[in-house]
Amino acid sequence: MYREHGNPPIGPKSEGEKTNPADDLLIADSGAVPNAGLFECIVSVGSSAAADVQVQRRNAANSATVGDVLILKVTGGNQTGQYRCLFKLEVSERIRVLMDDALTGTIAAIVNLEQYG
Repeated sequence: MYREHGNPPIGPKSEGEKTNPADDLLIADSGAVPNAGLFECIVSVGSSAAADVQVQRRNAANSATVGDVLILKVTGGNQTGQYRCLFKLEVSERIRVLMDDALTGTIAAIVNLEQYG
């Protein structure tokens, strides 16, 4: 990991626990990254029922998704999953986690980013 002065890990960031969230509801957002580079993204998701969430790379204006969207499946109720992936981000881009379908129940997600050298 790249921990030079001024490049600490970003996160954990969350929108908190959501009850009966609708499709496309934002559940976590890393915020804009200060430096361009390769980032390890760690997404932790817990829910009271099976759920699907999207992991999106967003442009610097946070107005459009860049590249493919990852769909993560939380397989069962009252479980937490942790997912790791790599993203090459430009300055001010971000990673967001959104609901992929509505859910009857509760869900919370956390996103952490750490830059590689």
